[in-house]
Amino acid sequence: MSNPKDAPANDPFSEFIAAACVPLDCGHASGTLDRAGEILAAHPEVATQSIQAAAILGDAVTVRRFIELAPASATAKVGPRGWDALTYLCFSKYLRLERERSDGFVQAARALLDAGASANSGWFEVNHQPKPGWESVLYGAAGVAHHEGLTRLLLERGADPNDGEVAYHAPEGWDNTALKAVVESGKANADTLATMLLRKADWHDGEGIKYLVEHGADPNRMTHWGFTALHQALRRDNDLENIEVMLDHGANPRLTNREDGRSAASIAARRGRRAVLELFERRGIPVVFHDVEKLIAACARNNAIAIRSITDNESFQKSSPLAASCSPSSRATRMGTAFDTCSISAWTLMPFTRKATATSVSRKTARPFTSRRGARARPSSSCSSNVVLSSMRQMDRAARHWPSPCARAWTRIGRTVVRLNPWRCCCARARR
Repeated sequence: MSNPKDAPANDPFSEFIAAACVPLDCGHASGTLDRAGEILAAHPEVATQSIQAAAILGDAVTVRRFIELAPASATAKVGPRGWDALTYLCFSKYLRLERERSDGFVQAARALLDAGASANSGWFEVNHQPKPGWESVLYGAAGVAHHEGLTRLLLERGADPNDGEVAYHAPEGWDNTALKAVVESGKANADTLATMLLRKADWHDGEGIKYLVEHGADPNRMTHWGFTALHQALRRDNDLENIEVMLDHGANPRLTNREDGRSAASIAARRGRRAVLELFERRGIPVVFHDVEKLIAACARNNAIAIRSITDNESFQKSSPLAASCSPSSRATRMGTAFDTCSISAWTLMPFTRKATATSVSRKTARPFTSRRGARARPSSSCSSNVVLSSMRQMDRAARHWPSPCARAWTRIGRTVVRLNPWRCCCARARR
């Protein structure tokens, strides 16, 4: 996708720049080369018209020729975007999409660096959210193109990987070669490594997680979002193996996050991760739950005896805002629906919207969600509490991918904040 504001009418060179470089109005790692190819086919002279076009195409021979004729061209900021040649090179769609040009890009970049170009060059993105930010050439190489060779060259020539953008975007996907180049340079600080580890949890990348913790990433370091990598791994429903790797390298499930004060153990309980809670127990990690979280953890582990003990406890009934809902004489009974103790407890964790009708919870009402890799997540047993908690995970996934008002709806019971059932709302029905 090109950017019309970059391309004056009847100017093939400007049109080519807009079509061949990263878009400015959407994701930098998006777009094709279709329009750029059309322009080159109609105006082949554009390819050798300037050092900027040659850099975009990874044409090392032409880049060197321009440097010999005019050494200042290596650092001049010209063209429709006002970038230097190295910036055009590192944000070229050809760099990302045509790997057969790889050697040419590295040679062209080396020639520019030898001629005085800065490895910390880049451009200021005014559309960056939540605020304008600096987009370095290393971000283009490692975070957009994921190009190992160019990433290593820039790091060797002094590029700084601790700008936030490299740490956030280099871990995207399952090609870890550029990420490894950043780590192996020894320049990534503790915050950068922690951010990379958290982002690998976003991608459920067990190999990447293992590599990072083995190379110094601290799973207990709090990122600027207020979560550790272990918090994020549980928030994103990572496989048990990923959790185990972090625990093997010192992750502490009792650390609380800065957003809502919950620990990794609390997140695991609230997301119905029975296997994770049992993993903590096997490893002898003392986890203490208080108030309603005792009930949530018991539901997650399908422990009907513990659920009954908690809900029948007089002190719980007096202190917990969920006590009335957990009682057989509660609104569930008043609505004429029979729930056993386990179902009642689970049902209180998934309150209805106003339009909902009270129905018993079963596998039919909780569809398994599909992860990014296509794996279907199933409740660990037939107990209705796990089915409901599985639905809670489905809703969190839905809220991330379909940010509608219904999917992000919350309700409050006393001091406990829980999500509304997404499968009972109008926008959820439309997505089925």
